[in-house]
Formats: sequence, structure tokens, C-alpha cells
Amino acid sequence: MNTAELKLNIIRQVDTLDEDVLKEVINYIQSKINSQNVSVFDSLSNSQKEGIRQAQQSIKEGKGIPHEQIASKYKTKYGII
Repeated sequence: MNTAELKLNIIRQVDTLDEDVLKEVINYIQSKINSQNVSVFDSLSNSQKEGIRQAQQSIKEGKGIPHEQIASKYKTKYGII
């Protein structure tokens, strides 16, 4: 089913809804649209954002551990090949 057919199918189904269900549908659609317009970072708590900022600063200062080193450690520990 292509996009035009999907939209037509939605229109036909929405056309049969009563007012209460129609309001629920529009709220659902609006929440999906709004969630696409928000970055994951914006949805984090302030303490989570601060933790990320601190981690980024540590990496800039050369204090981080390379991903390959961590991955190797846990692959060995858990027997992952």
C-alpha cells in the first residue's frame, strides 16, 4: 500500500468515528507529531543532561576509556565472540 492509499484509508476510517473517539485520535496524532519534533536530549531530566555534559567534557580532556577497550573487557568477561 503506498502513501496515498494509506492516507485515503485513514480518511475513510476517521470519517466514521464519533466525536469522542475522533478527539482521542487527533490527540494521538498530535502527540506523535510533537514527539518527532523533540530531540531525545530535550526529553532528558536536568541531571541526565548534566551527566552527559560532564562526560563530554571528560572525553575532551582525554579522561575517557576508548570504546574498544571497554568492549573487549566485557566480551572477554561474558564470553562474547
